[in-house]
Amino acid sequence: MSAKGASVYAFVDQKGTTMAITRDEIVEGILEGAAAANAKYESWSNGWWVTDSGVEGLMTASIAEALRERQEENERILMELSIAEVRRRSRARPRRGPRPETLGDAKRVDIVLLNRHNRAVCAIEVKRSWNRDACLKDLKRVNDLVRTLSFGDGGRLRRGFLALSIAKSATRRKLPEDRIGEEKRRIEETVRHWFRRKKTTGLRFDLGEPVPLAVQYQEIYGDWAAAGLCVEVYARS
Repeated sequence: MSAKGASVYAFVDQKGTTMAITRDEIVEGILEGAAAANAKYESWSNGWWVTDSGVEGLMTASIAEALRERQEENERILMELSIAEVRRRSRARPRRGPRPETLGDAKRVDIVLLNRHNRAVCAIEVKRSWNRDACLKDLKRVNDLVRTLSFGDGGRLRRGFLALSIAKSATRRKLPEDRIGEEKRRIEETVRHWFRRKKTTGLRFDLGEPVPLAVQYQEIYGDWAAAGLCVEVYARS
């Protein structure tokens, strides 16, 4: 269990109860879990990463494990939770009218964090790599969850994340780390442009430390590095 420090990002409900896991710890857990999934799959496959194969489940489980290590015992993590159950556990008041297409009852969220009152407070969608259409679709779902299950509707789900991994090789002029930074900036530009008219939620971006391919595999595949990326959607109070 990680040490708990004061953080301006801690979740606080209307009764003043502070959720033990903070925003910073959630980001830390997502980035650590993404890197751990890559390292594990690299050892299994002799040099491949999750970005090379359709093993999103491994990345999701690895992130959930890293997050659980940062929670208190009376908090919980649930995976593949239906939207209907997320809505129920957020305790948000029902809205009149049709729901967004992204929030059909049967649709599911990869990872949901629950506080000690068993309320859903954070939703996380996982993609093994950046795919514009698929990632924006998940971000729309996260945004709609935060927008409809947060402050204004009496709910507790006040932030959500899209988690993914960026892997790049070296070129003649650029290191893998430089290309990862460039890709992060391109992704951020795309997402901010897409969110430009969504005033009820805010965005933050966190890039993990690039991790190089193990030396023995560089001899086969060349100079590569990978880093996790978090795109956060949060409710404006």
